[in-house]
Amino acid sequence: MTDVILFMGGGCLVLVVVCLIVREQTETRIRQLRAQALGLRNEEKRLADRRSQLEEMESQLREVMLRTERQQGVIDQEFSTIAAKLEELHQRVRGESAVNALREAKAAGGA
Repeated sequence: MTDVILFMGGGCLVLVVVCLIVREQTETRIRQLRAQALGLRNEEKRLADRRSQLEEMESQLREVMLRTERQQGVIDQEFSTIAAKLEELHQRVRGESAVNALREAKAAGGA
């Protein structure tokens, strides 16, 4: 009977040691997983911040493009106005040159 008790006590002692080993391995694995989870959380926060920065930059670029397009429209209108005025000036200069040529021809023919 004593042998049976010693055998069972030894068996229980072996089971306790095995449980302690398994528990230590499990705790080690849990610590590793926790560290990975914290790393992933930090990475997620960093990526969220970066995304926010990129979205803000995109918004600013859209605003700049809209302003640029509006300015381009104004520049095109001004260019058209200047071109029309230059054409009008050119026509006047040509007209005055023709009138002056006629005057000179009349003056030369009359002298």
